[in-house]
Amino acid sequence: MLLLKAALFAALLGLAAINRFRLTPALERRDAPPARWALLRTIAGETALGLMVVLAAGVLSGLEPGMHAHPAATVASAPLTMP
Repeated sequence: MLLLKAALFAALLGLAAINRFRLTPALERRDAPPARWALLRTIAGETALGLMVVLAAGVLSGLEPGMHAHPAATVASAPLTMP
């Protein structure tokens, strides 16, 4: 779950970089209308990704920490029997 949250956050940063370095400067050039629509779409995507990051953080906060989790039964804990 933590890796999912990190991946979502990385995607969020990627979209923010596209907005800042590609689409925002395009608004000042001749191709402003297509850039405006692309910017609106990526802002909507950023919003959705941001909500998913918050949701993942909420799920993670409700989970028991790994050091307190009960380990699964292992072969070493099984009783030894002699045939």
